[in-house]
Amino acid sequence: MCQESLKSRIKSKDGHLSNRQAKELLKQLASPRLRCLYLAHLSQTNNQRELALAAAEKGLAERGLGGVEIRFAEQDRVSEGFSL
Repeated sequence: MCQESLKSRIKSKDGHLSNRQAKELLKQLASPRLRCLYLAHLSQTNNQRELALAAAEKGLAERGLGGVEIRFAEQDRVSEGFSL
């Protein structure tokens, strides 16, 4: 369960990167060279993976980028590796 101080930080304008903000960031900054994207620091209680994934996919699509593999960084284990 979330503590009140955490809830307050998340609700503030500086304390949380929303799915919408992440989408806009991808839309502005993603490179055509991007092949793999990790969605990291997802809350277990304050966000849904499906919502974060949909926002990322939309941001990439609006940037005109397809074929980007999207993975989730897990909180309880080491993420799968990738090759450059």
